[in-house]
Amino acid sequence: MTKIVPHPAARAAPAPEPLIRPVAEAARFPVEALGPIAPAARAIQRQTQAPIAICAQSVLAVAALAAQGLNDATTLAGRAPTALFFLTIAESGERKSTVDQLAMKPIRDFEESLREEYDGAARKHKDALEIYEADRQAIMKNRKLSADDRREKLREMGNTPFAPLLPKLTLKTPTLEGITKNLGEMRASLGLFSDEGGEFLGGHSMSDENRTRTMTALSDFWGGNAVERARAGDGVRDYSGRRLSVHLMIQPAIAAPLLGDEMAIGQGFLARFLICRPASTIGSRLFANASEAGHELSVFNAKIRALLERPLALARGRRNELAPQPLPLTDQARRALIDFYDRTERAQAPGGRLERVCPFASKAAEQAARLAAVMATFADEQAVSERTMRNACTLADFYLEEALRLVGAAATPPGLAQAEVLRKWLAEKWSKPTVTVRDIVTSGPGALRNADAAKAAITILENYNHLLPIAEPRAASGGGGRPRAKAWRVNRADPDSALSDEKLPETANENSSLDVTLAYADQKDGGEVLQQSAAICSSGRGLDDVQ
Repeated sequence: MTKIVPHPAARAAPAPEPLIRPVAEAARFPVEALGPIAPAARAIQRQTQAPIAICAQSVLAVAALAAQGLNDATTLAGRAPTALFFLTIAESGERKSTVDQLAMKPIRDFEESLREEYDGAARKHKDALEIYEADRQAIMKNRKLSADDRREKLREMGNTPFAPLLPKLTLKTPTLEGITKNLGEMRASLGLFSDEGGEFLGGHSMSDENRTRTMTALSDFWGGNAVERARAGDGVRDYSGRRLSVHLMIQPAIAAPLLGDEMAIGQGFLARFLICRPASTIGSRLFANASEAGHELSVFNAKIRALLERPLALARGRRNELAPQPLPLTDQARRALIDFYDRTERAQAPGGRLERVCPFASKAAEQAARLAAVMATFADEQAVSERTMRNACTLADFYLEEALRLVGAAATPPGLAQAEVLRKWLAEKWSKPTVTVRDIVTSGPGALRNADAAKAAITILENYNHLLPIAEPRAASGGGGRPRAKAWRVNRADPDSALSDEKLPETANENSSLDVTLAYADQKDGGEVLQQSAAICSSGRGLDDVQ
């Protein structure tokens, strides 16, 4: 019996580790936590058979737009707008547009009534403006009046007649300039809703030179701060008392760069959004299973219309500047919100479950308070009830889980992404057992056809055990030749079947020692290790003698 100590080269290859973790399966949206809004979401889902989360996002966004001009939210830190930002991620074909059309019907109907009023008001304004200008010219040309008399008469005339506010509640513009340029002539409560959100997030506003300004402006909207508009020739104007809710529907390919954008995450911009990416229902939407939305959606539409027709909570003497009062919390609701805050705060500690999504977790209690204010306004509560607050905390918990699931998976450094490209190429296109930098530069993926990029990707794959370095360059056959270029063995080991070091025998006879070596012969370069090992085992020497 001979004691055998396996040489490292003969040991099992370490199991390759995944470079990019797959996105975990989406959790079920807690639709019951929508309270009085839930029937509308379910009704839209029955008709479209789209994921229930898309339906829920749409009705919540519409409810936020209807509520934000009437009440502010009461938070643990004071008050905040009732406005909400939503980001819905789904593939093309998930019926996002159909869901959006159904949920937005009361908004579109109200905008149509505003347009009818606007047409008449615009004609009256034109007449009033012409009369005003004529009277002003008459005063200025009257030579019998002194300068003081003219000033007095102009003062008595008052301000220039205001044009009627534009009949729009929602914007679908792909640029920040499109949002801000008409703020002075628009209602104080607006929505940025788009079922093609990629036009905004992937367009001019989020280009390298504009994205900081865009994120700052949208963050100001979310926080209820004055929004600044600066334009050459027009000077700088601040617009206070505005509310903006946002719902952007985008495809995963467009969402990925944003979800992995360190600046968007670090500045807290992305954390202002309630994000979800539901599991697809494509393939299961059988015609026989669909049904009309029916009564529940009609009730929702009527309620949203009623909220929109209520007078906005305007600041005194202002026609498009809001000053809503915060909707108070009952004692029980406040206690529920404190409990939720404490729980999420503890989970952000180093090593905690929410450490990776601190920007989202730090805003979760405020998001819950905003959600509660929206649902309470929809339900005509005079103060947020405990039940409404607990439902809002359930929703906020869901969005935190989505942030954990989606933001962490999307935050792939560029180098890791290129290494993943190389890994796939090696698995699908490269059949040889070893690979060199030259192989990759001459035959590999286009993005890696330069030595520096190839070496960087190789280093990452080596760290993740997908490439195993061959220890030393060997002389060319016949001796005296130049050393071969450094090469790596492609690790095609199956992580589920790889033999761990603990399973390798520490003692064996010559035959069993040879069996261990044979088990890994297909992983060695050119069979050279196998030949040396067999010879050494026959002579009784240890495998550590193999060089």
